[in-house]
Amino acid sequence: MYFATGVVVAIGVYLLVLNPSMANNLWTMFASANQMLAALTLLTASLWLFKNKLKFWIAALPMCFMIVTSGTAVFQLFLQNLDKWMKQGFAAGGVTAIGSITLFCLAIVLLVLGALKLRALVKMRIIRAITKTA
Repeated sequence: MYFATGVVVAIGVYLLVLNPSMANNLWTMFASANQMLAALTLLTASLWLFKNKLKFWIAALPMCFMIVTSGTAVFQLFLQNLDKWMKQGFAAGGVTAIGSITLFCLAIVLLVLGALKLRALVKMRIIRAITKTA
């Protein structure tokens, strides 16, 4: 417990004292990741509400807005840091570029999985409706 805390504090001190620009970039990526996590939580809530035949749009509308805004922010962060990486070297923006594009790709994967689950739920509803009328 103390060792892990010491490692995290040492990394924070390193970033703040020796490389403040990287700390600023990582903080921006953390903020974007936090918003992306909130959007993906709303995706999960939307799917659950849809499955239980409740008003899913209550979670789906803010989810769409947050996915677009936070996804755009993460992608712009990637482009900015990729440019820094190419011009000034890996230390200038490589870590943030790799982290932000990884976050962006993972969010896309989760959105695709959510869309596939929604499709399966819609098919299940259609099948249930057909079998009830038959």
